[in-house]
Amino acid sequence: DEQSVACTEEMKRRFAPASDWHIERGSVLDESYIRSLGTFDIVYSWGVLHHTGQMWKAMDLVCLPLREKLMIAIYHDFGWRSRFWQKYKRSYNHVPGLMQRLMEVGVLAWAWGKPFLLRPKRTRQHWKNYIKDRGMSPWYDVVDWAGGYPFEVASPSQIAAFYRERGLTLLQQEIRGGNNCNDYVFARG
Repeated sequence: DEQSVACTEEMKRRFAPASDWHIERGSVLDESYIRSLGTFDIVYSWGVLHHTGQMWKAMDLVCLPLREKLMIAIYHDFGWRSRFWQKYKRSYNHVPGLMQRLMEVGVLAWAWGKPFLLRPKRTRQHWKNYIKDRGMSPWYDVVDWAGGYPFEVASPSQIAAFYRERGLTLLQQEIRGGNNCNDYVFARG
């Protein structure tokens, strides 16, 4: 969207003014746009494809510009817990603002309540350093957890099989607990 493009342009202006970054708006679901980009040694998509509403199509199209390595992060399928979060996020996006705030507070309590109770000093420090460590405010992360929809998930075996059918070899994966993304590195051939 326009805000993401503007944010990226501002990041370039602040931190890499002499870089040769090319910033534009495009969709991973638009095959003709993806084809127009050319090819690249590395294609990198971290925590994005599962928010497109058409994850498998997006995962397929990122292979088009790929010459060597694909690096992606996709939400792990935790069965009923993942289905719960899909419904929660879908609901969040269909209720009025006041209800959204209540749902955000529920996510805040779920994500941060126990750590604040068990390790208050350490958790306060983590909250304080969150922007530096994660690149976003902890509150914005809570809002994203509540309403980051579309939201799709896949198991590591589904991901590996999907890319194996496209001629890619799994080089590395990191399987994470909680409601986190799994990280994958694939190579052509």
